[in-house]
Amino acid sequence: MKLSELSVKRPVAVTMVILIFMVIGLYSLSMLPMESMPDMDLSMAIVNTTYSNVGAEEIENLVTKKIEGAISSVSGVDNITSQSSQGSSLVMVQFDTGTDMNQAVSDMTNSIEMIKSTLPDDCNDPMVIKMDTNIMPVAMMSVSHEGYDLVQTKKYIEDNVLDKLESTAGVASVSVSGATDRIIEVRLNPTKMAGYSLGFNDVITAIATQNNNFASGNISASSKDLTIRTIGEFQDLRDIENATVSTATGQIVHVSDIAEVVDTFDEDSSYARLNGENAISISISAESDANTVDVVDSVTKTLDNLHAQNPKFTYNMTMEQASYIKNSIHSVASNAVVGALLAIIILLIFLGSVRTALVIGITMPISIITTFIGMYFAGMTLNTVSLGGLALGVGMLVDCSVVVIENIFRWRDDLGKDPRTAAVSGANEVTGAVVASVLTTCIVYVPILFIDNMVAVMFKQLSFAIIFSQVASLLVTFLIIPMLSARIPAMNDANKHKIFIPFEKMLDKLYVIYEKTLRTVLKKRKRFLLSVVGVFVISLIVLANIGMSLMPETDAGSISVSISTPDGTELEETDKITKKIEDILMQRDDIETIFSSVGGGSILQSGSNSSSITITLLDSRKKSTNDICQEMRDALKNISGATIEVEASSQSGMSQMSSDSVQWQFSANDEDALIEYVNECEKKLKTLEGVSETSTSVDDTSSEVRINVDSDKAARYGMTAQQISAYVRYATTGATASTYKEKGSEYDINVVYPDKYLETTSALKNFQMKTPTGQWIALSDIASVTVEKGSTTLTRIDQKRTVTLEAKLYGTDMSTINTQFNEAIKDIPKPDGVSQETSGTLEIMMDAMQSLLIAIILGIVLMYFVMAAQFENTKQPVIILMTVPLSIIGVVLSLVLSRSTLSVVGCIGILMLIGIIVNNAIVLIEFINTLKTEDPNGNIFEHVIIAGKTRMRPVLMTSLTSILGYLPMAISTAEGSETMKPLAVVLLGGLLVGTLLTLFVIPTVYTIFDKREQK
Repeated sequence: MKLSELSVKRPVAVTMVILIFMVIGLYSLSMLPMESMPDMDLSMAIVNTTYSNVGAEEIENLVTKKIEGAISSVSGVDNITSQSSQGSSLVMVQFDTGTDMNQAVSDMTNSIEMIKSTLPDDCNDPMVIKMDTNIMPVAMMSVSHEGYDLVQTKKYIEDNVLDKLESTAGVASVSVSGATDRIIEVRLNPTKMAGYSLGFNDVITAIATQNNNFASGNISASSKDLTIRTIGEFQDLRDIENATVSTATGQIVHVSDIAEVVDTFDEDSSYARLNGENAISISISAESDANTVDVVDSVTKTLDNLHAQNPKFTYNMTMEQASYIKNSIHSVASNAVVGALLAIIILLIFLGSVRTALVIGITMPISIITTFIGMYFAGMTLNTVSLGGLALGVGMLVDCSVVVIENIFRWRDDLGKDPRTAAVSGANEVTGAVVASVLTTCIVYVPILFIDNMVAVMFKQLSFAIIFSQVASLLVTFLIIPMLSARIPAMNDANKHKIFIPFEKMLDKLYVIYEKTLRTVLKKRKRFLLSVVGVFVISLIVLANIGMSLMPETDAGSISVSISTPDGTELEETDKITKKIEDILMQRDDIETIFSSVGGGSILQSGSNSSSITITLLDSRKKSTNDICQEMRDALKNISGATIEVEASSQSGMSQMSSDSVQWQFSANDEDALIEYVNECEKKLKTLEGVSETSTSVDDTSSEVRINVDSDKAARYGMTAQQISAYVRYATTGATASTYKEKGSEYDINVVYPDKYLETTSALKNFQMKTPTGQWIALSDIASVTVEKGSTTLTRIDQKRTVTLEAKLYGTDMSTINTQFNEAIKDIPKPDGVSQETSGTLEIMMDAMQSLLIAIILGIVLMYFVMAAQFENTKQPVIILMTVPLSIIGVVLSLVLSRSTLSVVGCIGILMLIGIIVNNAIVLIEFINTLKTEDPNGNIFEHVIIAGKTRMRPVLMTSLTSILGYLPMAISTAEGSETMKPLAVVLLGGLLVGTLLTLFVIPTVYTIFDKREQK
């Protein structure tokens, strides 16, 4: 028994089935987590290694190259990029998409473990981190406690707040910055140490070995086994002062004899300010599989509870992603509701019957709710992409219903069948066409499911959402429409409400105009088709010059300012520049909060030479975030002593896909020639319109003191370069010998030389070191000390020294600047061996565009196979595919009118459009074939005219319901709507123009093909 028969004969059973779908669908909806964007596996890991106060070249040779060599053999590695800077090595590994990253990280860790012994002794262990979209904080806040200074507040946070936040479900890590930490300093007296012939290591070893408790076995007492412990841990500062150090002659010296023990605070390692006032900052990161909204809500609830328990404790959210996610999803859902209401209005106008319109309209919510079942079991989330797919497809959900109910009433009105017979026969007659339409709509998404780049992975959820919704609408149509149409009056004039009669008359006139126009077109077929081809060619030319971008810019009302001063810059100097920037920004009246973090930062950017400012804009601002960014760049461009980057922040975790910058990478064997060439290229880049900032990876150079060890002289004293480096580092920065425990807290015991002990190169040359034989020598005895210029950051890609060139864009797009840049540098002599490649978001865009072009071609091929199978004809699908170039005309027109570039999202829209636009042609050709079967000897021109007139109503109905479904999103200015807007614009223009042309081109082309078949 077919579904249509079951629908008519078993209405109660069918109703119960529908209710089951509704209940399970609503429950599935309640279980779907909310996110801004779909979860993406970035297939990237980083290795972060710190080696304090060591120059970039030494970091590269001693650390970076060894780590690169170790991980290059790990399975699945696509490319390796490294950055070596003072005191830090960062190796970024990009794996092939689809790589099991947990296994990859494990393999990287094992490979690094094998070469760890070859790294310098004072180098910290390399840290391997899997990168994902949750690595950035999901929330940041400033906290305060009434009556407490910053140090007291930080202590309160660590004792009362930190553990509660860390135990909150979904929280991966909590970091606190903005105040100094308590430390115990052992300030050495170099003169006294020399008098006792004691070296730095002697003091460190003495403190470390004496500050311990030791297990000393067991004894039996009173029939019990008792553990013996020897207590040696320091109980107070006097214990540290009384710690003993043995000299080479066996003399016992107390620490107080050669040093001063001071209970103090560490030097500031970071500052935090909110609107210019010092503050304590807390940053929350979520676990990779945690839901952002749930995490932020839970953290907020925890903080509210803490405030309720202690009203003196307060917090102020400076950044949180939950609100943006909620607003984005709400705006997309609102667009879907508005689109659905507009679609129902169109149904009312065309059908003239509230009852009939409601019969069709009821399939929309049922189909959407049923779709949530598929989304839940597919592991999807509610995000702007998946919901955007539903919102854009809401108008298409009635396509099947419109075609079925139109044909059912044709059987009742034209063929005079009774309602039950008409319901079954009318539905059965168009089953093939409806199923084929759904198949062609869904089949175009199949290629996306096999593409493995980052962008395609993101839009797989959109594909699944539309496929699920189309299958749901097909199922719901054949379950509901026959059942209800058998029980409602026919769509004749007697049953139509008076209010719809004017629209009916207008449509009747439109049908007459269409018939006359179609007859004229058929008489001048060649001229008409040549005109359409000409317009299509012009559209392709315009499309080639319209520009391309990766992703549309989102306006989250948040701006990030990154400040980098030269390596080695003291924290206070970086803070001065940051304050100067704050003062300029505070003069604006469109800013709500300014939160600054100096010296803190992420894994990719931290240290005393970096800071960041997070700006939250007022909702009532009149300018876009990008416009404000450009104004800030202009206002800050004259600040010297730092590299300042201003960019709009993305609350969606998609900042790595920003389209406001473009990057190239250059490599060569001759590094000096390479740098000179890149600098000349940068000069050309600055002259291009739309380039607001430029930078290269060799922009910053700094003076550094280089100690060139004479290996022969050093060997005579039993010294190595590594030992010499350790001595100098101890003298300049000190070392942590142990920890001091008090009331459950631990504080570092730092052994240091007096401040400014080695503040000049002369003092460094005369620095005294104790050799392994106990002899004292000056540094100048075994090494030369010079001051030279050096790069602050050295970049390598695939183990080859590389220089990157980057431009920030405003008012232009990546492809345009890339084309103009390549043209501009043609007259610059290129040194032998220099190679140039695109990188960053530009490379991602080119890869995504290429993949989507292949997907579009494959989609068209698959559609052809489906239609050829449906029609049992290899030529008619070619006629149907003529609608694709017709829709491209509308795509280009919509992009031009909206002043948009062709983004990756827009290409997804073209792919969707191809699957939708052919449905109208399928309906037309299906009916022409039916007429030919019924009247084989009839005039083909009359057949196509009758088919056009008969199918014009369902074609216009289905197209207009879809078009009005796209309209709210295409014109939306709500927060979070920017991501899917290009897709809606492309679909709107393509379907509008494509539908109008389809009504004339398909009948025309059909007559030409039929005439050739006759011959």
